[in-house]
Amino acid sequence: MGGHREAAGLEEGGLLGNDAPLHTLQRRLIGNRFSRLAVYVWADRISSVANAMIDEWVADGHVDLYDRFTRLFPATVFGYVMGLDEKHAGKVREF
Repeated sequence: MGGHREAAGLEEGGLLGNDAPLHTLQRRLIGNRFSRLAVYVWADRISSVANAMIDEWVADGHVDLYDRFTRLFPATVFGYVMGLDEKHAGKVREF
């Protein structure tokens, strides 16, 4: 598999690409990090990440939304929520 399916986490071994019982186990391991309360706590940081990305696009004068937002933003936010520091959070999509 590759392309958009892989980027969306549908590759073999990814959370969205697995069926129960593996999917259930993976979801239980990270589920509390994405509860309504957890997301509320992270709202300011998530907005800050999005705003910083948009500022970069304005400075560049153009943007490829797929490469610079659709792929990068969720991976970066996921990294922060999972406890990675700023230096490493954006690298989640490489894994």
